[in-house]
Amino acid sequence: MINNQGLYAQIISGATGYSSEFDDYLYDFMIHKGKPYKLLKQKVLSYPETVYASMLHGLDITRNPLYLGNEYSNLKLAIDNDDNVYLTGLYTQKIINDTSYMFISKLDKFGINVWTKLFRQNSKAINIFYDGLDKIYIHDYYYLYKLNLSGTLIWIKEHEGSLRLFNNHFYKIQANNIHESQYSGQVCDSVFLEKIDTAGNRVYQRIINIGDTTNSMISVDFALNIIDKRIFLSNRYWGIINVDPTGSNETFENTRTHSMGNKIHNIPTFNNYLAVYE
Repeated sequence: MINNQGLYAQIISGATGYSSEFDDYLYDFMIHKGKPYKLLKQKVLSYPETVYASMLHGLDITRNPLYLGNEYSNLKLAIDNDDNVYLTGLYTQKIINDTSYMFISKLDKFGINVWTKLFRQNSKAINIFYDGLDKIYIHDYYYLYKLNLSGTLIWIKEHEGSLRLFNNHFYKIQANNIHESQYSGQVCDSVFLEKIDTAGNRVYQRIINIGDTTNSMISVDFALNIIDKRIFLSNRYWGIINVDPTGSNETFENTRTHSMGNKIHNIPTFNNYLAVYE
């Protein structure tokens, strides 16, 4: 049975944009030692107008949440075994207001900044991972950074794609041969699934959905999550593929027909034949 807590946290995190039509906008969320931690862009009522502020909920402080700034920051968080919080993002006024850098900061459980490190900004899609022991990893879609808990950089390695940490290994997906579709926007004919060790080296690379016709194309709007030893490769119009990464050699067919809602675009979505090998 899938753990609902893990699935919930994975689904609602991972934002890369912000619209002011939402009063509360979630950057990231996790449960640590039974307590929820949330990074929110939330409405703050102030005179003469309403503003939005980035807030960190969950710290052991008298005044909770912790104010981080008024600008969009695309913040992400990780928490170590001693309840220290590691924040990464593009910028936030309380820590850094220079938008040309990506930052990572370590806060103690009371919200006091222990250290801040700056790196070159390569992408707005940023994520952070804690290995459960003594290392922090930041991934900005193009590069993977490895640091110790004192903020010392160990290495930077190029790893383009969407990446998740599971069982001391990273799993990465990357679209191959991207092109435009008349009805579905950007699509690709295959997806690379790559397993990477914590030294940043490739263990293997597999190809999902080797396709050469319109019936086998995949929208590039996909995401990778790993929950309860299963890989979830989800997409905005083909659905969810559920694969056990520890011992799998199966091909999955996931066909779904969906009407676009008018006569001109009233066509089925594409069929997708997906395979994951371990």
